[in-house]
Amino acid sequence: MPYKCNKIPLRYLRSDFHRSIIFIFIMFANAIYVYLCKSIEDIFAMNIEYHPVRNLFFRLTIMFILLLVAYNLTDCAGKAEKSGNLTYLNHNDTVKYAGIGKCKICHYDHYQTYIHTGMGMSFDSATRQKSAAVLGADSVIYDRRHDLYYHPYWSADSTLHVREYRLKDGDTVYSREQYVSHIVGSGQHTNSHMYNSNGYFYQIPFTYYTQLGMLDFPPGFENGENSRFSRIIGLECISCHNDLPQMVLGSENKYTSMPHGITCERCHGPGEVHVQRMQAGKQVDTSRMPDYSIVNPKRLSPKLVNDICARCHLQGTTVLKRGKNYYDFKPGMLMSDVMDIFQPWYEGGKDSFIMASHYERMTLSRCYLESGKKLRCIDCHNPHISHTQTPDSQFNKSCLNCHREGENYCSLPRQKRGDDDCVKCHMRMSATEDIPHVRIHDHKISIPPTAKTLSQKRVFKGLKAFNEWNADSLTMAMGYLREYESYTYEKSYLDSAFAYLQVKTDPDDDYAFNAWVNYYFLRQDYAALTHKVEETGIEKVLNTFFNEQNYNNADAWAAYRTGQAFDYQHRNLLALKFYQKAVKLMPYSLKFRNKLGMMLIKTNRLTEAKKTLEFAMREDSLFEQTYVNLGYLYMLEHQKEKAKKLYERVLQLNPDHLQALINLAGVAYLEGQKGKAKTLLLRARKISPANMQIKQMLQQIK
Repeated sequence: MPYKCNKIPLRYLRSDFHRSIIFIFIMFANAIYVYLCKSIEDIFAMNIEYHPVRNLFFRLTIMFILLLVAYNLTDCAGKAEKSGNLTYLNHNDTVKYAGIGKCKICHYDHYQTYIHTGMGMSFDSATRQKSAAVLGADSVIYDRRHDLYYHPYWSADSTLHVREYRLKDGDTVYSREQYVSHIVGSGQHTNSHMYNSNGYFYQIPFTYYTQLGMLDFPPGFENGENSRFSRIIGLECISCHNDLPQMVLGSENKYTSMPHGITCERCHGPGEVHVQRMQAGKQVDTSRMPDYSIVNPKRLSPKLVNDICARCHLQGTTVLKRGKNYYDFKPGMLMSDVMDIFQPWYEGGKDSFIMASHYERMTLSRCYLESGKKLRCIDCHNPHISHTQTPDSQFNKSCLNCHREGENYCSLPRQKRGDDDCVKCHMRMSATEDIPHVRIHDHKISIPPTAKTLSQKRVFKGLKAFNEWNADSLTMAMGYLREYESYTYEKSYLDSAFAYLQVKTDPDDDYAFNAWVNYYFLRQDYAALTHKVEETGIEKVLNTFFNEQNYNNADAWAAYRTGQAFDYQHRNLLALKFYQKAVKLMPYSLKFRNKLGMMLIKTNRLTEAKKTLEFAMREDSLFEQTYVNLGYLYMLEHQKEKAKKLYERVLQLNPDHLQALINLAGVAYLEGQKGKAKTLLLRARKISPANMQIKQMLQQIK
C-alpha cells in the first residue's frame, strides 16, 4: 500500500528546543571531526584509525545518526502533530473500513459493552427491537396548520408504518401510508425515523421522545413547518449517525449503503491495514511504541482526541475547507484541516445551547481554559461504556483530580454540599434550543448563575468557529452565509458576510467566486450575480470555476444558483446552460433535474425535457414534483389522459400540492367538468388565497 513519510516525528524529544540541541550537537561534532582531519581526502577515505580524538568524535557522530535513522524507520508518522496530521497508515485514502465484525474478533470485551452505548445504538433498521416507542391506537399527532394527522403503527408482519390522513366531518378524505425503513437515535433521548425510496433517504414526520414517553413532530417540523415526507437526509446530517454511509457521487441524498450504528472505526480510523497486519502476525509492542496501523485516541494530544469527539458533538454551521468533504476527516487529524464549525457566540444573560454542543460548551468552561486546554472528553467519558452504566462517582472522580479536599474542593460548607455530586451542581440538566422534550447535562462546567447574572442582557458577539478560533476571512464569510441560509434570516448576517468577502481575494479563486455567487443569491440580487458571472466570462465560469464533481457539491450548487438568477431575469438560454452544468455535476439531484426539465420545455426542447423528467421519475417514484412537470409536458403534447393520471398521482402523495390542483382543474375544465374544476380551484385558493392564476380560472368558469 502506498505510504509516504513526510517529516521526522521525534516522539521522545518532546520540544523544538530539545530537538534543536541534538541537531546542534551533531553538527558541532561533525565540524570538530572535519577540523581534526588532515585533508578532505581523509574524510572520504574515512582514514580515522591513526587519530584517537578524531576517532572518538567520528564514532559519536555515527552513533547519533544511526539512532535517528533507526528511530524514524520504526516510528515514521508523517507530519508533526503541530500540523494536525500524524500520518497513521490508515490515514491513506486507499485504506478501507473493515467493519465492527472484524474488530470484535480480538476486542470482544469492548464490543460487548460498546454496542449498548448511545453511539453503538445510534442507527438501525426499523424493528421492534430497535424502537423505543410505545405505540397504540391512540398514538396520533395532529398538524393543525395543514390539517393532517399522523398515526405510526406496527403492521402484522412487524414492519413500521405511518399513516398520514385528513378528516372531514368524521370521514377520511385523504390517506397515505408510508413504510418506515430506519430508526435514528439510541432511544436514550429520542427515536426519529426515515424512509428509503430507491436509495433516496428522507425523514418521516414523527419522533418518539423517550424521556417523557411522548410522540410529537421532529425538530423543524413543528409550528407549521411540517415538510411531511420531503426533508432530504444529506451527508452532513447522516454522517454523524452511522459509519459514513456511501453516498452516490453527484447526489444530495442517494446512498448505496447505510451502515447500522457508529462503530469502532469512527474513533480509531479505517481498520483494513490493522486487520491485515494482525492476521499476518505483525504485532506491535504498544507498551513501547504506538501501532501506526490504527489510531489509539489515548496516545493523541488533547486537541486531537477532542477533535474526534467534536466531529459529531460540535453541531453548528459547517464550512468545509477547499476541496474537502465529510469523508475526509479521520481520527488523528485536526478537524480544522477539513472543516470549521460555527456557532453564534453570546455574552451575558441566561445561557442556552443546542443538543450536540458538548465540545463547544466544554471549551467555554473555566476548567478547560485553566487546564491550558488540556481537558479531554475521555477524561470523564469511557467511549466503550454507556454513560448510563457509568457510576456518578466515576465522573466526580475526574473533578477531584484537580479539586482536592482542603485546597479548592468546594466553596460550599459541608452541610450544604449534600451528596458531593459535582456534576449535579456544576453541569446542570437543561432543555436544549433545538430538540423539544429533551434535557441533557450542560457541558459548560460552571458555578450556578446568580439572579443578577441571569438578569443581564444577552449580547450577540458574532459567529465563532469553536474548533478553529482564527478562521480566515473567506471561511468567516462562508460561515455567515451558511448560518443565514440554514438557521436564521437576519440580514445582519449577510452584511457580515459581505464585510469578510471584501478582503482582497484572487479574481481567479473559484472558491471565493462561489462564495460571491451564494452571497448575491441569498441577497436576491440576481442582477449583481449575473453581472459578476458575465464580467468574469460565461465560458470561464462554466468550464473553470464550476467544474469539480465531489461529495461537497459546491460547484454544482453554484451553477444551479447562477441558473436560477438568469431564470428569474427570463434569460432562458443562459439559465439553460447553467442548469445543464448543475445536472452534469450532480446528475442524481432530482431538484436540479426537474428545474432543467422545465427550462428545456420553456426553450421548446421537448424531447430532451421528457428524457430528463422520465429519468427523475424512474429514480424516485415518490418525488411528486416530477409528476407535475411531466404532466405539463404531456398537456403540451395534447396527451390529456396521461397528464391527468400524473396529476392525480401527485394528489395521492400530497393533497395540497398547489400546482397539481390548478393543473388538474384545467384538465377538468377542458373535459367540461366545471363543477369538479371549481372544487379543485377552491381547494387551491384555500392554500394560496392571493394566487392570480386561481382567481382568473375561477372567473373564467363563471
